[in-house]
Amino acid sequence: MKIVQAVLLVLILASLSACNSATATPTQAPSGYPGPGAQPTAPAVLQNPEVLYPDLTDGSEVSWSQAAGMILNGEVAKVTQSQDLKVTLSLKDGRTLLTTEAQIDQVLRVVEMCGDKCKGIETATE
Repeated sequence: MKIVQAVLLVLILASLSACNSATATPTQAPSGYPGPGAQPTAPAVLQNPEVLYPDLTDGSEVSWSQAAGMILNGEVAKVTQSQDLKVTLSLKDGRTLLTTEAQIDQVLRVVEMCGDKCKGIETATE
């Protein structure tokens, strides 16, 4: 079982790496992440200065790699997946974001691999 988890982790990390290398150079912040020294001005930041991804409003769609990063960073309170591969992320700050996983249950594998940091994430299937 541990070998399967290790293989899945390598596959997901390779997939995330491939996605990121195609869209950003190492000196750029990934889309949706505040860059170094950035002065966010989005309303969410004005309400709570510790909000990450200030440009993402409730209901925004994010890439799968962004969604996986948010899960692995411990920013997600709940994930809900549907049979059509749509995933809803409920962030701890109250916003809800949407993404699409490549295959069914991929989001659940990311939560499982995250370990203790993601222990409190609620999961649901529609």
